Amino acid sequence: DEPSKFHQGLELLGRCIGSLPLRPTTDGAPDVVWSFGDILSVCFEAKTEKKVSAAIFKKDLEEAKLHPDWVKHNTKVSGECEFLVVLVSQTAKLDKIAEPFAGGVYYISPDTIRSLASHVVAVLRSLRAKFAGRDYADAEKEFAAEIIAAKLDFESLKAALISIPLKKKN
Repeated sequence: DEPSKFHQGLELLGRCIGSLPLRPTTDGAPDVVWSFGDILSVCFEAKTEKKVSAAIFKKDLEEAKLHPDWVKHNTKVSGECEFLVVLVSQTAKLDKIAEPFAGGVYYISPDTIRSLASHVVAVLRSLRAKFAGRDYADAEKEFAAEIIAAKLDFESLKAALISIPLKKKN
C-alpha cells in the first residue's frame, strides 16, 4: 500500500515475467517501465494513493502520456518499439475535465497487479520444480506450452494490460 514499495514490487514482477524493468526516480519519469527489447515498453504511472471514490485528473493523464517520450529520450529503445501507457489506481473514474485526454491510456487496479504477481509466483514455483535438472533443449517446447497455458506468454500479458482502456463512461 506504500507507493515506493508498490513500485519495487512492480519492478520485480516485470523481471519475473521476462522484461528488463526500470524504476527511475527522476521528475517526469514513469514509476516503472517494463521493457521487452525493441518490441514493447510498458510505462506505468501508479496512483495507488487514490481512493476508490476519487477520480483520475487531467494532470494524471498528461503525466502518464508523456512517459513514452521519457523512455525514448533516456534509453536506447528503437523507433520500432510499441509503447503502452498503463495507469494503476484504485479507481478508473475520470474527472469530467480529464475525459477528452484519456485516449491511449489503459487502467489496471493494484489488486489486479497483486493477483498477477501471485499467479506468476505460483506458476514459476511449479515450473521450477517440474523442469529442475532438465536440459533446456529437451524441455523447451514443453516449457513454452506451460507458459502459454498459464497465460504468461507475451501476447497474454499484453492483452491483460490493455484489457481496460480509460474512457468516458457512457
